[in-house]
Amino acid sequence: MVVPLAAVEGALVGTEPLLLRAGRVALACTWRVRFNAGAERLVGFFDALKRIFGGDKEPPFMTVRRADGSVVAMDRRTVEFLNSKAPAPSEESLDRLFAGASQARVIAGGVVDGKATGNDSLLEVTALADLAELRNLLRIGQSGRHCMCYGDHGIEVSGPEGVRATLGLHHGSSIRWDPEWASDAALVDGHRLLEWLAARGVEGPLRNLEADRRRQEEAAKAAERWRRGAPPCLAAIWDELSPRADAGFAMFMPDGGGGASGRKTPPYVSRALGALKDAHPDERDQILALLGWLGAGAGPWSGFPGYEAVAETLLSQYRPASVVAAVEAGEASPLQLRGAARILFRLVDDRETVPPVVRERIRVGLADAPDNLASFDSAFADAPSGKAKELREARERAGVRRRMAQDLVQALAPGNDRAQAGGYGASAEKGQRTVSLFVEEDHSYHVIRFEDRKNAGDRRVRSASEAIAEARKWLGST
Repeated sequence: MVVPLAAVEGALVGTEPLLLRAGRVALACTWRVRFNAGAERLVGFFDALKRIFGGDKEPPFMTVRRADGSVVAMDRRTVEFLNSKAPAPSEESLDRLFAGASQARVIAGGVVDGKATGNDSLLEVTALADLAELRNLLRIGQSGRHCMCYGDHGIEVSGPEGVRATLGLHHGSSIRWDPEWASDAALVDGHRLLEWLAARGVEGPLRNLEADRRRQEEAAKAAERWRRGAPPCLAAIWDELSPRADAGFAMFMPDGGGGASGRKTPPYVSRALGALKDAHPDERDQILALLGWLGAGAGPWSGFPGYEAVAETLLSQYRPASVVAAVEAGEASPLQLRGAARILFRLVDDRETVPPVVRERIRVGLADAPDNLASFDSAFADAPSGKAKELREARERAGVRRRMAQDLVQALAPGNDRAQAGGYGASAEKGQRTVSLFVEEDHSYHVIRFEDRKNAGDRRVRSASEAIAEARKWLGST
């Protein structure tokens, strides 16, 4: 099965920031990830959730091969949405649902497969006039999209015969009716519905919506600051850097990693670098321009807005030694020092690559960003302490796991069609079968088997030899 990428991009919406639904939100971008360790980590994450919380009898995720031959991990519900043959949302179906209805309940929590996940009833509506008003507040407009979470609340509608359906309310902006509808439907006036609920004591949805809007406004301001901070020479190719709005957030969607990592270079890179070279013939000036842009980011080095990856990708085309030399010259501004700290943290494994004088200059630039300073010290300080020491120990543990993953892929490569490693995992493919091996924190191994891109089971083993034997047995390789 091949899912058109353009169809996925236009249909999936992810707006819920809460960790409660982090897994579903994380999948908002998995259709861009080649099936490497990144996808394997998502696979392992969902499988862990299934073991801990129970849940679907069917596998909660599957692999999908794209037309270019790459494979992505996608949760089953998203695939079902993309393949749904159900009718589109309609006012007529809602009219039928509410015709003769005797009660509606608002239930805390999301809705899965048409059933509420929670039991806490926040509001019961029984008066016919109130039911009619609720129906009117559920007028719908545009459809065809799919939110990447289970929603905030359920609206259960009952008649004399019992429960008829439970609608999922998503962020005060859309509703979902599984399995009746093929997609979510946008509410004509979701804010008015939430005000109606708040007036009857259900204030949480309105508070959440207003908080989401404030976050979106702040994110939009940050994105505009980022755009204004870009090197002026990039203005002519700005559209090629793919700025767009997604669920209220301005986002860039670069197509891959930078040349320094050995991955496929995004098509915008050569044009952007060409524009930088035309404006700044000296490589040092090119690097400083990009460092200032990166330093003007939102602040975090992880969990940052996706559009900031553009500056990181461009900087990754330069040798780390060139970045160090640009800072060492002593002309870097505070923003450029912040950008240098971030990109060197990403690119440099050997702290001796960064001379002490450069380290100290960068540390001064990070004085008002303690979290980033701790991260920098974890990589470059001679004797880190406190949080920096904890972070270094975590980095060292992560390094061990990455080396273990590299050992796995070398063992799996012979006799198979393809084998690759990344992060803490490795995967191999032969014919219609794929196996993924993930190195856990306790150095045990999680072996996940797929056949024809569907999950075929998993197993935890204690040693690399067991994991490799399990993988070879599944693939039929020697």
